[in-house]
Amino acid sequence: MVSVPKNPAVVKTRTLPLILSEKFNITNIKEDAIKWNKEWEAAIASSNAADMIEEISYTLDDSAITPDDIEAFHLGLRSTQKATARSLRSVFDEGHFDTIWLLLSTSEQRRHILEGLKKTCADEQTLWGPDSRAFCPEITVTNLLSRGGKGFVDFLTRTLEVLESPNKPAFLPNPWWDEAQHKFRGTEIIFEIATITRNKFIAYFVLASTGSIVSDIVKRSEGMKPVLDIMENSDGLFAQSLAEAKTTLRDKPLVRCENCEKSSEEIEPPVCFMVCSACKSKLAFEVHYCSRTCQQKDWSVHKRTCGKKKVSKGLSGTKEDNLWAFTDPVTAMIRNSRNQDGHIAVRDIGLGTPNTKRSPAAELQAEMLEADRDVDYFLFTASGKPVRFVIDDSAVKMTFRITRGMVLTQPAQTNHLGAMAEYILKLMSEYPGLSRDIILKQLCGIRR
Repeated sequence: MVSVPKNPAVVKTRTLPLILSEKFNITNIKEDAIKWNKEWEAAIASSNAADMIEEISYTLDDSAITPDDIEAFHLGLRSTQKATARSLRSVFDEGHFDTIWLLLSTSEQRRHILEGLKKTCADEQTLWGPDSRAFCPEITVTNLLSRGGKGFVDFLTRTLEVLESPNKPAFLPNPWWDEAQHKFRGTEIIFEIATITRNKFIAYFVLASTGSIVSDIVKRSEGMKPVLDIMENSDGLFAQSLAEAKTTLRDKPLVRCENCEKSSEEIEPPVCFMVCSACKSKLAFEVHYCSRTCQQKDWSVHKRTCGKKKVSKGLSGTKEDNLWAFTDPVTAMIRNSRNQDGHIAVRDIGLGTPNTKRSPAAELQAEMLEADRDVDYFLFTASGKPVRFVIDDSAVKMTFRITRGMVLTQPAQTNHLGAMAEYILKLMSEYPGLSRDIILKQLCGIRR
């Protein structure tokens, strides 16, 4: 047990031993950040905050802590939070940060979050150093990467709201942590110091993780370049629409019964899915069933390959479906564009089935696009001459065609139409025989 120095605001983590890291046998973050993160996520999930604080409280002699020491802790936190709030407000106000983040690949998003955690732990600015991570269940890669990275945007937004609120001290609320206040058997001083430490760790993590992202934007890093190319080739709405679409993707594959094809969400009451033991043990392959009855009904089909070949129906949304991340209606639109080899042919990404009767303009557009699949959209000059709008970049073409499909199948969704309009206007408003007004009039006709 150690006493806190007279200026606890600048205590380095080496002052106190890493009790929790040792208890949970946590890998050193410098050796393997991914493993370190997984181990901490498991430790937090299996523990409650009160126990965490109690374990770590034995390293601190609270009898030596004076009111001036507590005030110094608060001053240190307020200083850090002010800097974090200014930085975060600047990041949000300067534009498109959330869109850029959402457009990043999952691997790039994970890298930035881990960089933020590594820097927060390495800077030794919190009392218990890396062990302070145990107080922050919000900061898990799983949570922050959920919904295509929307979890991180929501976390930053919530943190900024708390930091800019008039409430002082500005403690980020969390039911997991708040419950500890009633369960913790130690002193109020220890709990207060732990709460300050928790919020300081969060503030430093926000600074470090957003700093990592901004640095890559400025440097145009390899992982950031594709996103910046999209941003620079649109005025924002197209990129924003794409980013929002990404948040609708599934975070993990569904589990469906191989017989009745229902997912766990579609079965009431919830059931624990069974797995074919022969396929799992011999092939490391999983074929799921919701009940013994369904397994028996499917046996006449499954017995031909059971334990011999990795064969399943590749049901929609399951891990055997290479489009499992996509949700309807995007899934159906792309799924119907596969060639005989099972690959997606961008040229054949179609228009989908409308959820309501198409307007005459939309019906004409659909007929012409089906007749000439190399064209991404048809515009018409003032004299009525058709103009073929064709996109060369395959990634942008796929994105545009998915957005186009949304417009022609769900005309009420104005955000998709706005994104498509923005992109077409940027490239075609000065084309001979066309103008901004002509193009907008035609696009608005799609909805009527």
